[in-house]
Amino acid sequence: MLSVLGTQPPPPPTLFPTTHRRVASSSHIPTIAARGQTWRAQEGAEMIVSHHPVIFSGLKRLTGRNHVERTVLRAIKSGIALYAIHTNLDNIVTGVNQELATALGCTPESLKILRPKAELLHLVTVYCPHNEAQVVRDAMFKAGAGSIGDYNKVSFNIKGEGTFTPNDGANPIVGKLGEGQIESETKIEVLVESWLSKAVVSAAIAVHPYEEVAYFIAPLTNKDKSIGAGMIGELAHPVKWEDFLDGAKTALSASHIKHTKAPKEMVSRIAVCGGSGSFLLRDAMSKNADVFVTSDFKYHEYFDADGKILIADVGHYESEWRTSALIANVGAPMPPHSSAYFRPPGNDRRHDTMSCQVASAVQ
Repeated sequence: MLSVLGTQPPPPPTLFPTTHRRVASSSHIPTIAARGQTWRAQEGAEMIVSHHPVIFSGLKRLTGRNHVERTVLRAIKSGIALYAIHTNLDNIVTGVNQELATALGCTPESLKILRPKAELLHLVTVYCPHNEAQVVRDAMFKAGAGSIGDYNKVSFNIKGEGTFTPNDGANPIVGKLGEGQIESETKIEVLVESWLSKAVVSAAIAVHPYEEVAYFIAPLTNKDKSIGAGMIGELAHPVKWEDFLDGAKTALSASHIKHTKAPKEMVSRIAVCGGSGSFLLRDAMSKNADVFVTSDFKYHEYFDADGKILIADVGHYESEWRTSALIANVGAPMPPHSSAYFRPPGNDRRHDTMSCQVASAVQ
């Protein structure tokens, strides 16, 4: 059965202190950018940092024929930069889904990525003289290598022997041209996020005593537990499913929540996905979640709950509006003499005039 909860007024707006340079923060660009000229003239806003971008497909012209082109034109004329951090904010462990799960009452220590991403890690291996191993390791760690979960400076080291013969033109630190050399060396292995691999190797080369450094980078299929889609966590204690949904409606300022029939009275294990999350239903079920909180479920997708999980569709905007404060408070440090604004829920929302006509559907 598909049910709908009632209405709840939105919380009051929040405004950050203002000084000289100003950065506006929002979960959705078009509405906030439409005020660009006013903000530029009255408040001096120079950038809008948002979760949702205004451009979802390529722009081939700027004629003002639709809201996307008009928004971009308004931003250009107002001298305002638009900076959107959409799926990357969705997929980091401290992003949209942590904010959503925390708002719903999940304890911070219980939170885990629901579907971790694979093939984002590299194994970087460097060979160096044994006496220089600590210096090379430290340089690699400083460049970002060796972080696994709650541990850093993680490496595996094997002591062995390296052989080489310097050819004409070489300038060896040990040995002579044309003569074979055997040196005590250490093989250093570290896990590195793929985007940092080159920097880590460069850091090792910069402090390495050899003019030719032996190293290799190997892509891994390991899952990165700090990056991925959705999140799952535990409430501090089990609650009745009705009380959980009432609390969710209040926390997210939702006018209503569509949900399937609850398979059990008490719930404690909660899976979430900000925005459209139906693709994660199987993941939530496989992790034994009692409730899956997300949005944009299609009619026939509710049947997939199959009496095993409570699907709670809170609305796309409602699942993500808290991202504004996340960007302003948790993102990169604001420049000196800067300030941030964010658009509060209930202000220019498309959902305000909408009402759900579904009373019961899925049996």
